[in-house]
Amino acid sequence: MENSFRGTPWFANQPDGKVYTGSVLYAFKGAFPADGRIEIARGTLGIAESALAGTWHYIPTGTINAVLIPSSVREIGEFGVGFRLGDFWPPVPIPGFTIYGVRGTAAERFANEHGFNFVEVEEFVLGDITGTGVVNIMDLQALLRHVSRRNLLIEERQLLAADVNRDGVVDILDLRLLLQYVSRRISSFD
Repeated sequence: MENSFRGTPWFANQPDGKVYTGSVLYAFKGAFPADGRIEIARGTLGIAESALAGTWHYIPTGTINAVLIPSSVREIGEFGVGFRLGDFWPPVPIPGFTIYGVRGTAAERFANEHGFNFVEVEEFVLGDITGTGVVNIMDLQALLRHVSRRNLLIEERQLLAADVNRDGVVDILDLRLLLQYVSRRISSFD
């Protein structure tokens, strides 16, 4: 499946960013985020071959230096993350690439097999900054204190949970979205 859709009208019509086919991350279109970090969606079961490396049909622009892979991912295809397409096949490893994931999962195995940095993270619920398992007013207060610089979040799990719009930056935009969620104006962060 690694190149089945690239170069097709279906692929051309997909919006920039992560492209999924069902529960598999198939590719990335457009420019990588400015901070070079990608978060794979929770519930993703697999990452296709060369998903973030590109092919001759399509090569993402910019640089990527880290990826957060949820524990739901069971399989990562060859060159799926941490590689970039050069002038020749096969793709080459990205120096200093870091995989964030849960210990004992496909993320850790892939990092170890390919010599990438692996940083263990706890499973988290997006928006659950306080780690209680539910998103509530306490999380909103924690995010407000962080954004106002009264009490900065420092734990990686907290920062990942606080970035509810998944743009790689914890800021007022996340606070606004979390307020909408806690007040039940929206039912998800998607």
